[in-house]
Amino acid sequence: MFRRTQINGVNNAVKLFGLCSVCIWTLFIISKHIIHNRPELIQPIDKLEEIPKLSTDADSRNLPLIFIGGHQSSGTGLLRVLLDVHPMVRCGPEPVVTREILRLRPKNRDGQDWLSQSGITQSVLDNAIAGFIVSILKNMGPPADRLCHKDPSSYIYLRYLGELFPKAKFIHAVRDGRGAIMSTIIRRINPTYTSDNIPEALKQWTDYTSQMIEDCQHIGIHRCMTVRYECLVIKPKREIQKILSKIQRDHMLI
Repeated sequence: MFRRTQINGVNNAVKLFGLCSVCIWTLFIISKHIIHNRPELIQPIDKLEEIPKLSTDADSRNLPLIFIGGHQSSGTGLLRVLLDVHPMVRCGPEPVVTREILRLRPKNRDGQDWLSQSGITQSVLDNAIAGFIVSILKNMGPPADRLCHKDPSSYIYLRYLGELFPKAKFIHAVRDGRGAIMSTIIRRINPTYTSDNIPEALKQWTDYTSQMIEDCQHIGIHRCMTVRYECLVIKPKREIQKILSKIQRDHMLI
């Protein structure tokens, strides 16, 4: 019995010694690795001050953005392509998610009161929506001096966009209603427009375009301009020069 106890004690001592040896060896390997890679490990701490600060709400809302919009099939795509050629401008494809976020703004007093009671004031919501739009535009492609947002449907909220971005410029593309409706039907962009209801489609075009012209005038001639599709096709150089002279007021583009 005594001999068995001695053997167990020796075995336990050997196991303990082995475990300690493994721990010491592990600590030695880890310490060696830390010392060897110390510059890389401490680099993020040393460079914390170099990390750019997040943009404030004011920074996002005061960017000199360019918005292109209008009725469907009115030349917004052509405008986007022509402006995208400029080395200081980036006009990417339609960021369709922005029109969805614009719908979050409450349209009636009851909705505003309900949000305010939850601590979400109109200012908080406006800053969040503006920040979302700017974040989408910045991350859709490489950096540029002037970011451009092209989405015909977003011009339903043209007046609101003018409030969100006080330093932005807006280009409203207008095309003859007959051509716009026919192109929309042929390309099957809007399922509500068909060859069987062209008069109704023309009425919708009139209402839609008239509202955007009114909103553009409300924003002001120094920030919002109307471009005729027909003129853009016939004399593209002249029209583009007019556009650039309008949007370069604060940032040289010509």
